[in-house]
Amino acid sequence: MPNAITWKNGQRKLSELRPWGKNPRETTEEQARHLQISIDTFNFAQPFLISEESDLYDGHQRLSIMLDMSEYGPDYVADVRISSRLLTEDERRQLVIRLHENTGDWDWDMMPKIFPANAAHLKFCPVMLQFHYSGTLTLLVLSRN
Repeated sequence: MPNAITWKNGQRKLSELRPWGKNPRETTEEQARHLQISIDTFNFAQPFLISEESDLYDGHQRLSIMLDMSEYGPDYVADVRISSRLLTEDERRQLVIRLHENTGDWDWDMMPKIFPANAAHLKFCPVMLQFHYSGTLTLLVLSRN
């Protein structure tokens, strides 16, 4: 592919990243709170995806939250993955969707093995994972066996 997209590692200040005005992703206050807890717990674990010109492809919610956190802020230098060329609008739209929809699914047979305390007499089916303020993970089971 002569125009294939490749990615390289780099770094940028948070203030240099330029959010996409057409970003279709949004975060509720609850989701933002959980994202901040995740950043507090694991620090900055997932790099931003950007163009060479620092146009943000992925990480809008993380950027917004990190800019407001005292540990990070606008001068924080973050790891980024930089595209080898500017993505077209169509590629950008596809990337946004594929990054958040092509993520796999839960193995419901494996869940009781990972979370045995929550598995007693419960049949795992589509569940919602919820983090508590303490950072512990619990499963909210939507139906019982």
